[in-house]
Amino acid sequence: MYRGIENSQSLSQLNILVVDEDQYSGKILRDALRWSGFRNLHFAQGAFNALEKLKISSIDLAVVELAMSEFDGIEFTKIIRTSEDSPNRSLPIILVTSDTRKQMIHQAITAGVEAILAKPVRPDFLQAYIKYLIESPFEYVQTKTYFGPCRRRTKSGEFGGQDRRTGDLEDEAKFEV
Repeated sequence: MYRGIENSQSLSQLNILVVDEDQYSGKILRDALRWSGFRNLHFAQGAFNALEKLKISSIDLAVVELAMSEFDGIEFTKIIRTSEDSPNRSLPIILVTSDTRKQMIHQAITAGVEAILAKPVRPDFLQAYIKYLIESPFEYVQTKTYFGPCRRRTKSGEFGGQDRRTGDLEDEAKFEV
């Protein structure tokens, strides 16, 4: 996977998988990505098809629709993050959805998605999220109940209070890069 991309030409070489059951909706996402300069686009019609494509293709990032009938984008993310035969547990995943309820967003974050974009997706926002995720990748954390991106993005050292998570880290977590 690309880490620390330095220019937009390198970004255009990313292998991006668009996962959506609806071909029309998937085409809109692919067109938005093409408009943003991405060229190596792959399409999977549904979550099962996506899992198969991930096993045979080198994919750098996935843009996944939430609403799918086989299993939704959140379940897809859980499988990628937790399955023993996952082709890439640390695959950056952007979830696209028209469901912006707080409960759904919490479920998506808990499943391990890196970003959530509300529909209709603006191509410039999609490009900005992809660039951010690739140029500033999340560290991944594993605990007894979670594997996915660490949500603590800042390491400024300005916090002066008691670190309430120190015991949690010592007891159950290990960090993987």
